[in-house]
Amino acid sequence: MHQGAGRGEASIPSVTNKQPKGNISPSGWLAVAVAIVPFFLKRALLLGQHDFIFWLTADYSARIISLIGVAMARRSGLFAPARPSAGILASVLVFMALLAAEFYLHAIVYPELRAHFNYFELWRFPSVPNPLVRNFDLTFGLLLVAVSEESVFRALLFSLFERWRMKPLSVIALSSAAFALIHLTSGTAETLDAFLHGLLLGAAYWWTRRLVVCIASHYLFDLYIFSQGP
Repeated sequence: MHQGAGRGEASIPSVTNKQPKGNISPSGWLAVAVAIVPFFLKRALLLGQHDFIFWLTADYSARIISLIGVAMARRSGLFAPARPSAGILASVLVFMALLAAEFYLHAIVYPELRAHFNYFELWRFPSVPNPLVRNFDLTFGLLLVAVSEESVFRALLFSLFERWRMKPLSVIALSSAAFALIHLTSGTAETLDAFLHGLLLGAAYWWTRRLVVCIASHYLFDLYIFSQGP
């Protein structure tokens, strides 16, 4: 992603007694590794400058492998629901609030992060001169970004952390920290920005338990950001 915690743990409903047990099978741990590790391997592979064909190939491949890991995790039983989904109306309202909050962060907070914390930037997204490839990336590519990152850093990590009976704010904060870490090579400003966006996305997922809310907001926000490029 281009780039809060609530007023207190008491303000977030407790996990129901349907929460799954904490033990995870070896196949479950393998699935978690397949889902998460490609994000970090891709970042290491793309350090420095690369042409857009190599960059997109590595990026798409890593995300597809990650989604395979998510499917493996589902087959391993890691996605047992902890609480029911919110209603449609509530989910739409949360989506609208989430998207507005993400744009607020970009307009108000992100410029300050870039001005004061812009260090250790080790890579940048390359320009894509071919208009057909660029349009493909703005549609399929960004949708793949949203689906893969939300499936792993919201749905999968929430399910994993809730197995260990973590408190709601801890789940949101830890999943946001993991989300921020995959942006580390983009610099400290981008990493902090990703953490803040992760808090918003995590809170939205906690309240609604509808991954489509996070995917839609993530995609629309990224579409706006990347369509501004050259």
